[in-house]
Formats: sequence, C-alpha cells, structure tokens
Amino acid sequence: MRLGQVGRLVSMAVVAGMLLAFGLVGTAGATVAAGTTYSDEDCEVMSNIEVSGSENGYYGKTARNASDAFAAAADDIEDEDLSAAMTTLAGVWKKASRGNALAAARAIGKAGRRYTNALEVYTKALVICSTQDLGLDEDEDEDSEDDDSTTTTTRR
Repeated sequence: MRLGQVGRLVSMAVVAGMLLAFGLVGTAGATVAAGTTYSDEDCEVMSNIEVSGSENGYYGKTARNASDAFAAAADDIEDEDLSAAMTTLAGVWKKASRGNALAAARAIGKAGRRYTNALEVYTKALVICSTQDLGLDEDEDEDSEDDDSTTTTTRR
C-alpha cells in the first residue's frame, strides 16, 4: 500500500470510530435522567459553540479549534459535571490535534472510558437543553390536562 492509501484508511478508521462512539453515546442521551436540568445560561453557552474548519475531521487544525471552543465554553458553564466533561473533551481533542489521523486515533483511544463518559454527559445535556427550550419537560406533560378541546357547531 502506498502512503496516501494508508492515510486514507487511517482517516476512515478514525471517522468510523468517532461515529460509533457518538452513536453509542447518542442512544444513551435518549434516556435522560428525570429531574436533571441545566440553567438557561448553560444551555445558551452550549448552543453557541462553533467549531471552524471541519474539512479534516476531528484531528489537526479542526481538533485544535474544537478544543479551544469547548475549553472556552467550559469556563462559562456553571454546572460542575458538565464543565468537567467539556474540559475532558477539550483536552482529548487538543491531543488529537497534534498530528495526523493516526495520532488522533491514538489520543482518543488512550482517553478511553474518560472520553466516552464525557461525551455522554455532554450529549445528555444537549438533549435536556433542547427539551427545556421546547417546554417538553416530563413533569409538565404529566401535570397538564387536555386543553385541546374542540367545539362542534351544528346548523339548524
């Protein structure tokens, strides 16, 4: 195999591994602990995170940009667990930025459970914030009565 082919193969493996991790954590995010809430400020900080330069996947310059964005956002988050999770993600992505796709795969693999736990906390927070913004909290649904009454008018 030529070096270019090896690089593409490694890039595909990194992307596939990250998609798998995001998928597993994403399904975990669907089952959110009841009663967990985040402040409007924390939700706003998370929704305003922007990562520039996604042409390379999450290694190299893009990983460095993601690391900087998440580290800055973690400083503004009030919830200690969420802030710690975002700091962990930022640290892993900082290490993933130091080299090519293979180095990124090693950095993410070395972080192991610490990385997936942080990703799980962050994903669940995103789910919670999105339901809070929509007013879809479970407590409200259980307490509300059926307000969708309809009136039928008949002509005589």
